[in-house]
Amino acid sequence: MIKSPKIFYLLAVLMLLTATGCTSLTDKVAEKYVEGATGTDIDVDGNSVQITDREGNVISVDSGNTLPADWPKGVVYYQAGTITDSSSLDLPQGKNFNLIILTTDDLDKIFAYYKDQLESDAWEIKLESHAEGNSLLLAEKDNLSLSLMVELRDDQWQITQTVAILK
Repeated sequence: MIKSPKIFYLLAVLMLLTATGCTSLTDKVAEKYVEGATGTDIDVDGNSVQITDREGNVISVDSGNTLPADWPKGVVYYQAGTITDSSSLDLPQGKNFNLIILTTDDLDKIFAYYKDQLESDAWEIKLESHAEGNSLLLAEKDNLSLSLMVELRDDQWQITQTVAILK
């Protein structure tokens, strides 16, 4: 139950604007509401969001369905698949990259590719785990950390890959 009439009316207006296709106006209203409620500065530009908190810390998120433009050089990803979602996240303690890749290739082929590439580039495999329907791999090199989860989704393998660059 919504106790504040202001919040109720704001939500009603946002729902109406969204239902009528005014998403850019809806986004702007939501952006200003969150800024006022949290004391943060939020800038939305297409698929990019930048959030600045009261102390001046900046978090930036970019998303799409291609490899992020600032993907770390030399970090492997499964090029034989299709990137369906990607994002990069700037944080005060470093940067994170996420990919979701779909492929119909065999799980053994996927893991062999990653292991061969990572080991040949001097990554240390910290964990490898396989269970029915999903597998996990964790690796590290210098200030980089890579996690890989592969799950069976319908008739395809979904590869969720995260790379963290620590400052």
